Amino acid sequence: MDEKKVREAIEYLKLMLFDMEGMRFKYVPKYYKTAIEALEKQLPKKPVLKRKAYGGIMVCPICEASDSGKYCIYCGQKLDWSE
Repeated sequence: MDEKKVREAIEYLKLMLFDMEGMRFKYVPKYYKTAIEALEKQLPKKPVLKRKAYGGIMVCPICEASDSGKYCIYCGQKLDWSE
């Protein structure tokens, strides 16, 4: 799924979630929140520089695990290593 479709799906689910919370649905919104969270992890985020160790290492922006793959092996966040 390309980035545009992921963003569209996230926006749609957020609108549906807003409507459901307004209608006081009790259980369904948690599934929408889970789906939104999973889709957001498909949007690449740049690793951040953590300066404390060895002059600096790049870490996942979500869980701060050091990783160099396309996805963080701990939280599943898609990483963008491009300059």
